[in-house]
Amino acid sequence: MSLQRILVLVAVVSTVCAIPKPKPPRDVPPGVIICAIDNGPCVRRELQSILGVLSTDPASLGIGASQPLKVNAWTAAPGYLVDFPQKYKNLRLYNHIFNRILNVQSNVTNTGVVLTMNVYNPEVALRADFEFQNATFLGVPVSSRGSVTYRHQGYWGTVTMSGGIIQKGHEKYLSISNFTIEFNASKVLFSFKTGNSSQDASLNQLFGDNWDIALNDVKASYEALYAYSYSKVWNTICSLYPFDSLFLS
Repeated sequence: MSLQRILVLVAVVSTVCAIPKPKPPRDVPPGVIICAIDNGPCVRRELQSILGVLSTDPASLGIGASQPLKVNAWTAAPGYLVDFPQKYKNLRLYNHIFNRILNVQSNVTNTGVVLTMNVYNPEVALRADFEFQNATFLGVPVSSRGSVTYRHQGYWGTVTMSGGIIQKGHEKYLSISNFTIEFNASKVLFSFKTGNSSQDASLNQLFGDNWDIALNDVKASYEALYAYSYSKVWNTICSLYPFDSLFLS
Protein backbone atom coordinates (compact mmCIF):
# COMPACT_ATOMS: atom_id res chain seq x y z
CA MET A 1 0.00 0.00 0.00
CA SER A 2 1.35 3.41 -0.93
CA LEU A 3 2.25 5.96 1.70
CA GLN A 4 -0.43 8.30 0.34
CA ARG A 5 -3.17 5.68 0.80
CA ILE A 6 -1.96 4.94 4.32
CA LEU A 7 -2.16 8.62 5.25
CA VAL A 8 -5.68 8.90 3.81
CA LEU A 9 -6.79 5.77 5.72
CA VAL A 10 -5.36 7.11 8.97
CA ALA A 11 -7.16 10.42 8.46
CA VAL A 12 -10.50 8.68 7.83
CA VAL A 13 -10.16 6.37 10.85
CA SER A 14 -9.16 9.30 13.05
CA THR A 15 -12.22 11.26 11.95
CA VAL A 16 -14.67 8.38 12.46
CA CYS A 17 -13.25 7.33 15.82
CA ALA A 18 -12.72 10.81 17.21
CA ILE A 19 -14.17 11.15 20.71
CA PRO A 20 -16.30 14.30 20.96
CA LYS A 21 -15.32 16.73 23.65
CA PRO A 22 -17.81 16.87 26.51
CA LYS A 23 -19.96 19.98 26.62
CA PRO A 24 -18.87 22.41 29.33
CA PRO A 25 -21.19 22.59 32.36
CA ARG A 26 -23.95 25.16 32.12
CA ASP A 27 -23.76 28.37 34.11
CA VAL A 28 -27.00 29.52 35.67
CA PRO A 29 -28.46 32.79 34.35
CA PRO A 30 -27.31 36.01 36.06
CA GLY A 31 -30.67 36.48 37.77
CA VAL A 32 -30.30 33.31 39.85
CA ILE A 33 -28.94 33.67 43.38
CA ILE A 34 -26.48 30.90 44.33
CA CYS A 35 -26.38 29.61 47.92
CA ALA A 36 -25.03 26.78 50.03
CA ILE A 37 -27.69 24.08 50.03
CA ASP A 38 -27.65 23.78 53.83
CA ASN A 39 -28.50 27.48 54.26
CA GLY A 40 -32.31 27.39 54.31
CA PRO A 41 -33.01 31.16 54.30
CA CYS A 42 -30.60 31.68 51.40
CA VAL A 43 -31.96 28.67 49.50
CA ARG A 44 -35.42 30.25 49.81
CA ARG A 45 -34.08 33.31 47.97
CA GLU A 46 -32.36 31.09 45.40
CA LEU A 47 -35.47 29.07 44.61
CA GLN A 48 -37.54 32.26 44.44
CA SER A 49 -35.03 33.74 42.00
CA ILE A 50 -35.31 30.62 39.81
CA LEU A 51 -39.09 31.02 39.76
CA GLY A 52 -38.54 34.64 38.75
CA VAL A 53 -36.43 33.58 35.77
CA LEU A 54 -38.99 30.91 34.86
CA SER A 55 -41.69 33.58 34.71
CA THR A 56 -39.69 36.04 32.59
CA ASP A 57 -37.09 34.16 30.55
CA PRO A 58 -37.36 30.36 30.86
CA ALA A 59 -35.23 29.88 27.73
CA SER A 60 -32.23 31.28 29.60
CA LEU A 61 -32.56 28.29 31.95
CA GLY A 62 -32.68 25.93 28.99
CA ILE A 63 -36.29 24.83 29.47
CA GLY A 64 -39.62 25.59 27.85
CA ALA A 65 -42.30 27.95 29.10
CA SER A 66 -43.85 26.96 32.43
CA GLN A 67 -46.85 29.29 32.40
CA PRO A 68 -48.96 27.30 32.27
CA LEU A 69 -47.63 23.93 33.36
CA LYS A 70 -48.97 21.27 30.99
CA VAL A 71 -50.07 17.67 31.53
CA ASN A 72 -51.49 15.57 28.70
CA ALA A 73 -53.87 13.45 30.76
CA TRP A 74 -54.68 12.74 34.38
CA THR A 75 -57.29 10.72 36.28
CA ALA A 76 -58.17 11.75 39.82
CA ALA A 77 -59.14 8.75 41.93
CA PRO A 78 -62.65 8.54 43.42
CA GLY A 79 -63.19 9.79 46.92
CA TYR A 80 -65.92 8.91 49.41
CA LEU A 81 -68.41 11.56 48.27
CA VAL A 82 -66.93 12.38 44.88
CA ASP A 83 -67.36 8.68 44.17
CA PHE A 84 -66.22 8.52 40.55
CA PRO A 85 -62.92 8.87 38.66
CA GLN A 86 -62.45 12.38 37.30
CA LYS A 87 -60.84 12.01 33.87
CA TYR A 88 -58.96 14.97 32.39
CA LYS A 89 -57.07 15.73 29.19
CA ASN A 90 -55.08 18.74 28.00
CA LEU A 91 -54.54 20.03 31.52
CA ARG A 92 -53.18 23.55 32.00
CA LEU A 93 -52.00 24.64 35.44
CA TYR A 94 -51.74 28.42 35.75
CA ASN A 95 -49.78 30.73 38.06
CA HIS A 96 -47.77 28.12 39.97
CA ILE A 97 -44.48 29.69 38.88
CA PHE A 98 -45.66 32.83 40.69
CA ASN A 99 -45.78 31.01 44.04
CA ARG A 100 -44.25 32.98 46.87
CA ILE A 101 -41.84 30.82 48.86
CA LEU A 102 -42.31 31.72 52.51
CA ASN A 103 -39.53 29.64 54.02
CA VAL A 104 -37.26 26.68 53.32
CA GLN A 105 -35.90 24.03 55.65
CA SER A 106 -32.82 22.26 54.33
CA ASN A 107 -31.66 18.92 55.67
CA VAL A 108 -28.39 17.66 54.22
CA THR A 109 -26.94 14.27 55.20
CA ASN A 110 -24.29 11.93 53.86
CA THR A 111 -26.97 10.07 51.91
CA GLY A 112 -29.10 12.86 50.49
CA VAL A 113 -30.84 16.21 50.57
CA VAL A 114 -34.34 17.13 51.75
CA LEU A 115 -35.78 20.57 51.00
CA THR A 116 -39.12 21.48 52.59
CA MET A 117 -40.77 24.78 51.72
CA ASN A 118 -44.02 26.57 52.45
CA VAL A 119 -45.56 28.43 49.52
CA TYR A 120 -48.46 30.83 49.01
CA ASN A 121 -50.31 32.11 45.95
CA PRO A 122 -53.42 34.34 45.84
CA GLU A 123 -54.86 32.19 43.07
CA VAL A 124 -53.86 29.22 40.93
CA ALA A 125 -56.08 27.72 38.25
CA LEU A 126 -56.54 24.38 36.52
CA ARG A 127 -58.19 24.21 33.10
CA ALA A 128 -58.86 20.94 31.29
CA ASP A 129 -61.17 18.87 29.17
CA PHE A 130 -63.08 16.54 31.50
CA GLU A 131 -65.34 13.53 31.54
CA PHE A 132 -67.39 12.30 34.53
CA GLN A 133 -69.06 8.93 33.91
CA ASN A 134 -71.64 7.24 36.18
CA ALA A 135 -71.03 10.14 38.52
CA THR A 136 -72.88 11.45 41.56
CA PHE A 137 -71.90 14.01 44.18
CA LEU A 138 -73.92 14.31 47.40
CA GLY A 139 -76.60 12.19 45.76
CA VAL A 140 -76.91 14.45 42.71
CA PRO A 141 -76.12 13.05 39.23
CA VAL A 142 -73.16 14.93 37.71
CA SER A 143 -72.26 12.74 34.71
CA SER A 144 -71.03 15.14 32.04
CA ARG A 145 -68.20 16.07 29.72
CA GLY A 146 -66.73 19.28 28.35
CA SER A 147 -64.20 21.74 29.73
CA VAL A 148 -63.75 23.00 33.27
CA THR A 149 -61.76 25.58 35.19
CA TYR A 150 -60.99 25.23 38.90
CA ARG A 151 -59.66 28.34 40.63
CA HIS A 152 -57.97 27.75 43.98
CA GLN A 153 -57.99 31.06 45.85
CA GLY A 154 -55.74 31.58 48.85
CA TYR A 155 -53.61 28.62 47.77
CA TRP A 156 -50.94 27.61 50.25
CA GLY A 157 -48.99 24.43 50.66
CA THR A 158 -45.97 22.52 51.85
CA VAL A 159 -43.65 21.23 49.15
CA THR A 160 -41.03 18.59 49.94
CA MET A 161 -38.40 17.37 47.52
CA SER A 162 -35.71 14.88 48.38
CA GLY A 163 -32.95 13.12 46.54
CA GLY A 164 -29.26 12.45 46.35
CA ILE A 165 -26.10 13.57 44.61
CA ILE A 166 -25.18 11.41 41.61
CA GLN A 167 -22.08 11.35 39.44
CA LYS A 168 -22.39 11.90 35.67
CA GLY A 169 -19.05 11.95 33.94
CA HIS A 170 -16.90 14.55 35.60
CA GLU A 171 -19.81 16.36 37.27
CA LYS A 172 -22.17 15.77 40.18
CA TYR A 173 -25.90 16.43 39.88
CA LEU A 174 -28.79 16.65 42.31
CA SER A 175 -31.26 13.89 41.47
CA ILE A 176 -34.73 14.41 42.97
CA SER A 177 -36.30 11.02 43.65
CA ASN A 178 -39.33 12.06 45.71
CA PHE A 179 -41.59 15.08 45.40
CA THR A 180 -44.72 15.71 47.47
CA ILE A 181 -47.19 18.55 48.02
CA GLU A 182 -49.80 19.10 50.68
CA PHE A 183 -51.99 22.10 49.90
CA ASN A 184 -55.16 23.87 50.92
CA ALA A 185 -57.21 26.81 49.71
CA SER A 186 -59.47 29.43 51.24
CA LYS A 187 -62.00 28.88 48.43
CA VAL A 188 -62.43 26.99 45.17
CA LEU A 189 -64.43 28.41 42.25
CA PHE A 190 -65.81 26.15 39.50
CA SER A 191 -66.65 26.94 35.88
CA PHE A 192 -68.05 24.01 33.89
CA LYS A 193 -68.75 24.26 30.16
CA THR A 194 -70.63 21.25 28.82
CA GLY A 195 -72.54 22.88 25.97
CA ASN A 196 -75.69 22.86 28.13
CA SER A 197 -76.09 26.13 30.03
CA SER A 198 -78.62 24.67 32.45
CA GLN A 199 -76.31 21.80 33.35
CA ASP A 200 -73.37 24.21 33.66
CA ALA A 201 -75.28 26.34 36.16
CA SER A 202 -76.30 23.26 38.15
CA LEU A 203 -72.74 21.89 38.31
CA ASN A 204 -71.24 25.27 39.20
CA GLN A 205 -73.70 25.78 42.04
CA LEU A 206 -73.47 22.24 43.43
CA PHE A 207 -69.68 22.15 43.52
CA GLY A 208 -69.37 25.84 44.40
CA ASP A 209 -71.68 25.56 47.41
CA ASN A 210 -69.83 22.45 48.61
CA TRP A 211 -66.29 23.26 47.45
CA ASP A 212 -64.70 22.41 50.81
CA ILE A 213 -66.35 18.97 50.90
CA ALA A 214 -65.28 18.21 47.33
CA LEU A 215 -61.74 19.49 47.85
CA ASN A 216 -61.08 17.55 51.04
CA ASP A 217 -62.57 14.38 49.57
CA VAL A 218 -60.27 14.13 46.55
CA LYS A 219 -57.45 16.53 47.39
CA ALA A 220 -54.80 13.80 47.51
CA SER A 221 -55.18 13.17 43.76
CA TYR A 222 -54.73 16.85 42.96
CA GLU A 223 -51.75 17.06 45.29
CA ALA A 224 -50.22 14.22 43.29
CA LEU A 225 -50.99 16.09 40.05
CA TYR A 226 -49.32 19.27 41.29
CA ALA A 227 -46.33 17.34 42.63
CA TYR A 228 -45.91 15.62 39.27
CA SER A 229 -46.04 18.96 37.44
CA TYR A 230 -43.61 20.68 39.80
CA SER A 231 -41.19 17.75 39.75
CA LYS A 232 -40.91 17.85 35.96
CA VAL A 233 -39.67 21.45 36.13
CA TRP A 234 -37.23 20.97 39.01
CA ASN A 235 -35.87 17.67 37.70
CA THR A 236 -35.20 19.29 34.33
CA ILE A 237 -33.30 22.14 35.97
CA CYS A 238 -31.30 19.77 38.18
CA SER A 239 -30.40 17.61 35.18
CA LEU A 240 -29.15 20.59 33.18
CA TYR A 241 -26.95 22.18 35.83
CA PRO A 242 -24.25 20.43 37.86
CA PHE A 243 -24.67 20.60 41.62
CA ASP A 244 -21.69 22.95 41.94
CA SER A 245 -23.30 25.33 39.44
CA LEU A 246 -26.55 25.46 41.41
CA PHE A 247 -25.16 25.53 44.94
CA LEU A 248 -22.09 26.82 46.71
CA SER A 249 -19.75 24.23 48.19
